[in-house]
Amino acid sequence: MSHYRRACIDHHLGTYLKLFMNVKKPIKLDSLPTSTTSKGRHASHLFNKSSMRTTKHIFSKRQGTSYDVNYNHYTQKLIERTDTRTMYYKQLSNFRHTTPIKSTVFSKQHERFERHCRKTFNQNKSHVAEASEINDRLAAATRQRFLFFHPQHINLPITHLKYKECNPRRENYSFPIPIHSTKNIQLDDPSSQKVNPSSPPAPI
Repeated sequence: MSHYRRACIDHHLGTYLKLFMNVKKPIKLDSLPTSTTSKGRHASHLFNKSSMRTTKHIFSKRQGTSYDVNYNHYTQKLIERTDTRTMYYKQLSNFRHTTPIKSTVFSKQHERFERHCRKTFNQNKSHVAEASEINDRLAAATRQRFLFFHPQHINLPITHLKYKECNPRRENYSFPIPIHSTKNIQLDDPSSQKVNPSSPPAPI
């Protein structure tokens, strides 16, 4: 898109796709069921990205920075033992500074990046000096989804795709899901209770 803007292709009509350049074709696996709804297509797209471990490289010419975007899914143990029902999360990592050829471009990019840092770290702060600690900087950057040094990574849950239950099963969904639970929930049924073999038989 123009001015280095990005948008999801599923949110545009087919007649407008001819206006965009460098549009990647979606990867379709034969084993995955096809869906006619936008939610099903979006869920299948995230399933492919999570299972194939694809990495998207994002760069900003205005600030001279770049980082990677990965899509992962929450583990089955986390879904079954906690209240988390979100299927996927997006991870921002591998932050880097790009080195331009011209020194004037580098100075302008560095100035814009420093201005963005000051805006992020000093937002909603009664005292600016409190943002000097690294923990405060990390917390403020995570809230604003902002990367500013290499070891940092941010996990963003994708909240519009959630499981219906704590033990998800593939047959309950019209689109592929990343995990499949084999746990059976036992009901409090007297007929299903097991008898201790060491106990004496019940009198007739």
